[in-house]
Amino acid sequence: MQQIRDTLHGLGFYPRYTEDELDFQFQKYIFDFLRKKYKTIELPLTTDDLTLLIENDVKNLDLYSDLGEDIEGETSFTKNEKPSVGISKMLTDSPDMENRYRMTLAHEYGHVKLHNFIVQIKSKFSQKCKRESISGNTRSDWMEWQAFYAGGALLMPIIELKKIVSPLLANNLNRLEIITIVANKFKVSTQAAEVRLRQKHLTI
Repeated sequence: MQQIRDTLHGLGFYPRYTEDELDFQFQKYIFDFLRKKYKTIELPLTTDDLTLLIENDVKNLDLYSDLGEDIEGETSFTKNEKPSVGISKMLTDSPDMENRYRMTLAHEYGHVKLHNFIVQIKSKFSQKCKRESISGNTRSDWMEWQAFYAGGALLMPIIELKKIVSPLLANNLNRLEIITIVANKFKVSTQAAEVRLRQKHLTI
């Protein structure tokens, strides 16, 4: 981890993590959680367990937040308190958006674990997350990119991802077949699976 000058959020500096550091950190969070609860590691992580994981680290998780049309998730930090997370009720109330809902939960958990240091500089801070940042369509905000990467690392842990993809590549499955298998295995969208595979250079 490096400390980099921050000109975006007025923090003075921010921690820049490598992809490997984020992979290791968020894989450990999910593996430790599963081992503690089930004594074993079974994926995909259920949506209920994903919710419970977040609840363990926040003051409040509001799954029916009225965040407005463009905001899908929000994490708020207050000094001397655990963070609070809100998820748009539009995602929670839509069964056909479950993959987006899961990725939004994982994204906000990234904020919870990575960015609580902010309240040591500012007594209060709130990060609102739009669809494009949760889906990884922007790298202009370091905070959003870190949370986006962390969300993928949480739902698709690197060891399990490589374990699934290696034989598929050995059997010469094409790119779209691999993306579909990974998406189904980890219960994420094909877009999220494709981005994660591309990040880790696991597609042909």
